[in-house]
Amino acid sequence: METTSPSQILSTLCEQALGLFAGPTLREEVLPDHYAKLQGAIRGHAVALHTRRFVGGVWRSLTIATIVRQADGELCSLTLVGLPTSSSLLPILGVDLIALQGTLSLVAVDLSPTDEQLFVEQASPILQTLLQQAQPVLVPRKRPAFCHDTFSPLALICAARPGGEPRLGESIAEFLTEVAALCARTPLVVSDDKRQQAAWQRQRAWLRSEQENRKEANAMSLMFGEQIASRYLQEFLFEVPHE
Repeated sequence: METTSPSQILSTLCEQALGLFAGPTLREEVLPDHYAKLQGAIRGHAVALHTRRFVGGVWRSLTIATIVRQADGELCSLTLVGLPTSSSLLPILGVDLIALQGTLSLVAVDLSPTDEQLFVEQASPILQTLLQQAQPVLVPRKRPAFCHDTFSPLALICAARPGGEPRLGESIAEFLTEVAALCARTPLVVSDDKRQQAAWQRQRAWLRSEQENRKEANAMSLMFGEQIASRYLQEFLFEVPHE
């Protein structure tokens, strides 16, 4: 990754995610306009939230969202939410990268476990590698209360040290490559009903916890209005499905 600005790093990671995950096994859903593109403002600057969602393979849904400053087209944030099928037992992919003021002020990356055995054997090494590679350039941030019971103990929650954004971007790029490889080698169905049911309940618990993230809800409300933000977060991005 040769780019240096946070916006360029987010753009490169977005393109990589689309290339890695939005492959031939997935199909893109046609989203209603009120989810696909939201218009808003940050500190007087017009912005747009663009959202794409893919389904298929091991993914119940894979959502890729970016906030773009309309005046110059620069990315201010990149969010990936990968909700696996319960039959795959895969962890939940969560990536949230915020660069509203020209720095990577918030980096949250995790593979939240839905099945403890698969997490320990397959996902934990990926997160450990990410933490080791990113360690020299990260500034740890406090773990939010809403995610204590749902995020993995290895979740990366930090900001980038000044000048460390390229190194952190490279580490996240390698993380995404390893996650895509994990998905490619994971069977669509693990024939253990008890583990599948447990994985499903853990995914629902993760979504409920995300709905309690007041900091994100408040930030979205300031940009797009409270009603629009609530509908997007509660009824779309983190909607809790029925049993």
